[in-house]
Amino acid sequence: MIDGGNRSAEISWLDRSIKRFRDVGTLIPAPQRNIYMEIAKTWAVDKKVVDIGCSIGVGSIILSRYAREVWGIDINQEAVGFANLVFSVPKLSFAVLDVEDSRGRTLPTFDVIVAVELLEHLADYRAGLATLKRFFAPDGHSLGFVSVPNIEDEQTRLRDMKNPLHLHRWRANEFLKLLAGEFRSVELYQESPIIMAKVAGAK
Repeated sequence: MIDGGNRSAEISWLDRSIKRFRDVGTLIPAPQRNIYMEIAKTWAVDKKVVDIGCSIGVGSIILSRYAREVWGIDINQEAVGFANLVFSVPKLSFAVLDVEDSRGRTLPTFDVIVAVELLEHLADYRAGLATLKRFFAPDGHSLGFVSVPNIEDEQTRLRDMKNPLHLHRWRANEFLKLLAGEFRSVELYQESPIIMAKVAGAK
């Protein structure tokens, strides 16, 4: 793992997304899109969902095709402003929230909590996990989905080492150990180039 400040708030994710679309024809990487689609079709149908680290809202839109309600949150004001202006509809809305410092803010609970490619961006990822757990219903019926890059995949590792926005890196066993300390149930999906975990029962 490496240390550093979270620069995601200052980056123009809109510019990055448009550049990706011009370069490869998609607004988010295909592995992330596939994860959003799997969560949406399998677990989010008619559910209340929060998408943490939503950026400009592409994943939130995918979730909203199946969910009853989706709330996308992100630290980046430009990204959230764009998402609200372009994508906001009655069952889909966006807000600015710093998951590393949510003290004093009342947060609603959700049926499904999604954090795709979030933790590696957080200087204090444990504070981020603490906020994430606040979205879980106390009755234990909420499900969470958390993913990080799989650095055991060599191409992913080499690419990830060049990404200044990724402040931490985990191998699958390290990621499993981290989440097992925060949740009573952790089911790991080891995918290349993404590791995704289904979690429940926030401790």
